[in-house]
Amino acid sequence: MPCSEVRRHCSEQYLRHVRGLGLRIEALRDEVERQRALLGPCSQQVGERVSGTRSTGRFEEGVVRLHELIEAYCTELAGYVDEYHQAHEAIRALGDGTHAAVLTAHYLQGRPWREVARAMAYSEGGVLNIRKAAVDALYDHIPAEWRRLPEAL
Repeated sequence: MPCSEVRRHCSEQYLRHVRGLGLRIEALRDEVERQRALLGPCSQQVGERVSGTRSTGRFEEGVVRLHELIEAYCTELAGYVDEYHQAHEAIRALGDGTHAAVLTAHYLQGRPWREVARAMAYSEGGVLNIRKAAVDALYDHIPAEWRRLPEAL
């Protein structure tokens, strides 16, 4: 059985991975919305133009790129949902509601430690102590591929 330091390291790497996927999904969603907004004014003018003009061709290229971006978002979203569910189940398996609440709030909901501490009526140091115990306990529930140290360490 690995020592506590290794257990915490592996669990934290896993949780950071899931959190990073969530941030990536948010960034992709924001980019889709930004691209959609940029195409907005053009879509109103397309109906007034003659089909086949250079402007219409550029607009169509933009729409194709937007659809490609949406497809990439949907693909990554599907993978994220699977990993999020797996992480949520691992955290739920802890059985300790305080441990689960702390890990869920920070790693799955993306809330800063200060906010987690305030919401739970703990000091920030108290929440970080709970986190330490929680990530150690989580090790037994994370996917097997995350229960080993990278070769570089």
